[in-house]
Amino acid sequence: MLAKYALRSGPPRPRPPARRLRRAWRDETPLRRPQGVLRPPARPAIPTDKAGGGGGGGVFWKRPGGGGGERRSAVPAKSEAKALEKAERLSRSSRHDEAARLCGGILETNPDSAPAMEIMATAALAAGNPKKATQWYDKALRIDPHNTEYLVNKASILGMRGKYRAAAKCCDEALRLDPDNEHAMGEKGLTLKNRGRFDEALECYERALAISPGNTLFVSNKGVALMMKGLYEEAIACYDVVISGDPRDAAVIFNKAVALGKLGRREESLHHFRSAIAFGPDGIRDVVAEGLKQIGASEEEQEVVLAGRGGGGGGGGGGRRRGRKGWKGRQG
Repeated sequence: MLAKYALRSGPPRPRPPARRLRRAWRDETPLRRPQGVLRPPARPAIPTDKAGGGGGGGVFWKRPGGGGGERRSAVPAKSEAKALEKAERLSRSSRHDEAARLCGGILETNPDSAPAMEIMATAALAAGNPKKATQWYDKALRIDPHNTEYLVNKASILGMRGKYRAAAKCCDEALRLDPDNEHAMGEKGLTLKNRGRFDEALECYERALAISPGNTLFVSNKGVALMMKGLYEEAIACYDVVISGDPRDAAVIFNKAVALGKLGRREESLHHFRSAIAFGPDGIRDVVAEGLKQIGASEEEQEVVLAGRGGGGGGGGGGRRRGRKGWKGRQG
């Protein structure tokens, strides 16, 4: 199954919901790896190689292709608030390279600017470097250790890296500071699910949904946990809630296709597999092929579905393929 989660950012509560970092997909299906193809390509982001990218206070910035670095201009202290506001806008617009350069200048003037570090973490994550993003959150939390949004974001990134115990500790600390933080509760549920503790994960999702009813991110991930327990009917009910709001959510449609196949509802399952192909990125065919094998589809059925024949369509809407190369990030 494919579980999803979103990151939060901004100052700690109480306050209106802050900017939420959009993130890629995490591979959570029970299929063996080619599932990773459902993780979208990293958004074009900061110009850095995998090992580099904005660490150590960010004095130098490497451009693509190597060849030295460009020194970033320090931001005058009195202009820091305006510079942060601009960097925030750039980050929201996925212009992460520009946002990171601007924050690098802020950090030259003020090495203790946690908001600038948080934007640098966003840029590192968008560049496909979750380890560097974790390091930026570590720095930000040394400055602002009670920021629950930083803690939840760090937990999310640790989960991407498979460090589930460390992620759980971040969630527990966020919940200690704010027991009603639904995002920390939902992220803890995802962490518990990944550790095979499905009943505890479901309890976390129920508590998160009690705080934030109808949150489709939590509903979808609850469906994944139910499916891992073999409760396919209950999982499908969760997926239907999500699909009713977004009939082109390819990951949820794929999950539902697997659940339907496990229940022996073959025609419905094949229909949803075709829908997942119609609405997903090109690489989803490899994942669908694994899903078809998992439900015991015949070679002829696999060929028909993967060739895109025999209809399509979403969990209810039309089946025309949209021209998009990647996934649209979900905000929870």
